[in-house]
Amino acid sequence: MTNIEIVNKLARERFVEGVIDRITENGKKAKDPESLNDLAQDLYVSLLEDKKVPGIFDEGHITFYVTRMVMNNIMSSTSPYYRIYLRPLVLGNNYNDGYKDINIDYGDDRNGQS
Repeated sequence: MTNIEIVNKLARERFVEGVIDRITENGKKAKDPESLNDLAQDLYVSLLEDKKVPGIFDEGHITFYVTRMVMNNIMSSTSPYYRIYLRPLVLGNNYNDGYKDINIDYGDDRNGQS
């Protein structure tokens, strides 16, 4: 099977969502339950792009592989899931505060003046 066929099969079965639900106890243990659908979609994209997936699927290890992907994303503070979805929640309103007071002097030539 190709990556597309495998991901289509997994998506129809809501396989990744099921793994996420089991690990987070249906979102009860998640820091942001609303972002779990985004995590599932990101993992489907990762599975589409990963050249190892057909071999892993054929060997019957896809459940373990997806479970590790979910665990790594949920538990790690350096994961794409954390950086994209959770870090802004953790930092709250201070997330972009470092940029609000930056003044950039482009000089006169920016306005067409010399």
